[in-house]
Amino acid sequence: MSDTPPFGDDTDEAVSAAIDGELADFAAERDQSLTEVERRLSAWSGFDERRRELDRARAAVAVGAPSLDRATRRHLVLEAKDRLPAPRERRTQRVWRPLLAVAAIVAVLFGAGFALSRVGGGSAGKASKSVAGSAAQPLIENGAFVGAVGDVSDPAALRMVLSNRLAGLPAHANDEPPAGAAAANQQARSTSPAPTAPATPDTAGRDAALRCAALVDPGRAGSSDRVVLLATATFQGRDVVVMGVHRGVRSIVFVADRATCAVLTSQST
Repeated sequence: MSDTPPFGDDTDEAVSAAIDGELADFAAERDQSLTEVERRLSAWSGFDERRRELDRARAAVAVGAPSLDRATRRHLVLEAKDRLPAPRERRTQRVWRPLLAVAAIVAVLFGAGFALSRVGGGSAGKASKSVAGSAAQPLIENGAFVGAVGDVSDPAALRMVLSNRLAGLPAHANDEPPAGAAAANQQARSTSPAPTAPATPDTAGRDAALRCAALVDPGRAGSSDRVVLLATATFQGRDVVVMGVHRGVRSIVFVADRATCAVLTSQST
């Protein structure tokens, strides 16, 4: 066991991601595997105590304040971290910075909850939906949705789907596309969909992919990040959506449950 926080200043973010079930996102952003991140957290002697501290802070925030959706909560946590003062020296940083982080997070979340409960004189639930609806949407490239791409249980197949998309090749995980995939791709790329056409499985798939993209990779003000791939697929027998995101010089592909948008795995290229 080690007494040193495994991710330095980002350790609180890692613990928070572990509580929220978002360690896959945390690992992908740092080009590490989920297994390695979990191993390093488990090897840290302060992990359980830090997790309890953050749980207590969240419990305090939850009293009398409306719940926040995942994207808004993650944005507020990151914003609170940016407001922390620079440490004077190493020992002071190790002792006080975690406490300051908890205090800043509590203050921001309480402030947000109070504001939500006051806006428009409406209910807390309606105010929360209003904040979620006003969050920045991800920047999605034209023609990003390519329809069904087959089974992506194999990490190599998942990376190939993203690589083919970036290279302008057909984005499919198998040698032969599934029946109806070509027609689905043609419909997804069409710029003039018939306004009275009834919903089809591909339309439902595209809607699911767009919905999950807004949750998995919400837009950031001033960011040039963009969604370059949206698709439907299967992963270990489950119906999923695939999202490829270009971040700076890196590209990350996420696999999320089609119904809940929970991230199941991710790959970085």
